[in-house]
Amino acid sequence: MINTGTIKMNSLSQALIYVCTFLLGITINQTSYLFGINSSLSDILLILIIPTLIYTKQLNFVKNETIFFLMLSILVLFSATFVVPTIVNITPSVTNIFSDYIKILVSFLYFILGYNLSRIGFDNKVIRVQAKFAVLVAILGIVANFIPLPFISETFFFGGYRLKGFLNDPNLFAIVQILALSYFLKYRDKNNKFRGVSIFLLIFSILMSGSKTGLLSMIFILCLDLFQKNFTYRIKLKETIVFLILAFILIILAPPLINYMLKLLISLAEQYPSIERLSSLFTDFSTAISGDGSHRDVVWKKAIKIISMFPITGVGVGTYLNIAGTLPGVVTVAHNTYLQMYAEWGIIFASIFFLYIIYMIFYSLLLVRKNITINVVSSGIIAIMIGSLSISLNNARFFWLYLGILLYHIKFEKNQKI
Repeated sequence: MINTGTIKMNSLSQALIYVCTFLLGITINQTSYLFGINSSLSDILLILIIPTLIYTKQLNFVKNETIFFLMLSILVLFSATFVVPTIVNITPSVTNIFSDYIKILVSFLYFILGYNLSRIGFDNKVIRVQAKFAVLVAILGIVANFIPLPFISETFFFGGYRLKGFLNDPNLFAIVQILALSYFLKYRDKNNKFRGVSIFLLIFSILMSGSKTGLLSMIFILCLDLFQKNFTYRIKLKETIVFLILAFILIILAPPLINYMLKLLISLAEQYPSIERLSSLFTDFSTAISGDGSHRDVVWKKAIKIISMFPITGVGVGTYLNIAGTLPGVVTVAHNTYLQMYAEWGIIFASIFFLYIIYMIFYSLLLVRKNITINVVSSGIIAIMIGSLSISLNNARFFWLYLGILLYHIKFEKNQKI
């Protein structure tokens, strides 16, 4: 028997989970539409790992979170089947209800997977492989942008110029790259040159995605990392003084620098379409929200209207687009995780969930000096929560996987205090 921390399993099971975990780190960077369903190769690995953990009696369903999921399941199915048809004159599709509920179930299983991979000591492997594969994707994307590469040039770009890697959406790609960026910002190893190059490549790939949401999330994560390095950790007085002097100089030079950067941005926008999309954040914010056919301002108002129609029960699963179709305007998802979940789960369950995440983030920020994994994962989740302001990430696999990893480490640190 091999002992991994406090968890024991036979060598064959450990070898299988080791291989699957390695592949999970790669495939979590991939999604595609298969028969109209947003699928990922990582789902195959989920199906392999979960039964293996059950067979070896190592699967742990965290009690409170599992109860919440079961209660939520009852609510969303009841709302979709009985509440919505009563209030709105529509007949929900059984197929849509079933497929959307499967998405919630799979998300919960990724959460459980993240928690249990941490228990047996495989969480860092997933994070490390995901980050390094993201760098490889960045390299391929950057090269393909200048030199046509078979398959890569056709697969990696949305609309011919927005980098999306192996994912089906450039905005989702940007968030995944930011998760990898969080890893390289936090981890220190002997090969600092590779780390520096990786950070540069990841930042460049995020800009190439043309994702305004990704840009804002990246800026916040970079600022958070700078803040933590200078104020959370113990550093020398000399370094602090130098930092404050540089910050003061930057504030003094801010007006002319901003003016110069805007001119440079406009110049780059004329040459690169992806930069043109990003420039609207600084030159025309209203266009940044509603431009390129996204109509986010319109769909957000529609989501708020749907929330007001079903404040307590929510609309459940598989009915949101049907209800959106009865209201004027564009028929699409909310393009906002918060609004989407409030609309589907109702105010009570969605509020409990988001307060739970806020608690985890704030508690984890107190532990960043003690646990490097918490530092990396919490930064990644913060990036996801910022990205959630203009993307529906409620079914994003990496979000739930990281949330499960963070929960385990918080529980572990709490138990250490007892």
